[in-house]
Amino acid sequence: MKYVQIINQSDLITTSEYILYRVIFCEIHQKTHINSKTFTKAKLNFFLKQLDFDGNYEYSDKITVELGELVKEYKLEQNYPNPFNPSTEIKFSIPQNSNVKLELFNMLGEKVATLINQEMTAGSHNYQLSISNYQLSSGIYLYKLQSGNFVQTRKLMLIK
Repeated sequence: MKYVQIINQSDLITTSEYILYRVIFCEIHQKTHINSKTFTKAKLNFFLKQLDFDGNYEYSDKITVELGELVKEYKLEQNYPNPFNPSTEIKFSIPQNSNVKLELFNMLGEKVATLINQEMTAGSHNYQLSISNYQLSSGIYLYKLQSGNFVQTRKLMLIK
């Protein structure tokens, strides 16, 4: 039976799933800030040291793991800048692949535009809203994100 030791770590680990988890946790925790909702994007390079009971060992080739942002919940962020002219960025996160609809409404509740209506992959996304693409006048608008059972609305203000 062979054990695997992560270089610069003292823990002996016996399963490949735990190795990956342990390396990801150690490397990301040392280099980036983690909140309870998401991991930031990371590219991890590491080597494994294989130890035999007789004391012989060898190192693996470099192993590279690229981690995308792991989103655990739906989120619609406030657009920035707000108020805006001529464009603003709307950021949102979805935890699983699903159909996403992002719509823009005036204060009377009338739909002004459908900004996004398509299947999207899990993760964080940005939408750049530009007044040159739509005939918008100054005022307050609502933007609504729908994905799965999630629906959230926020306000934005256009100043010309």
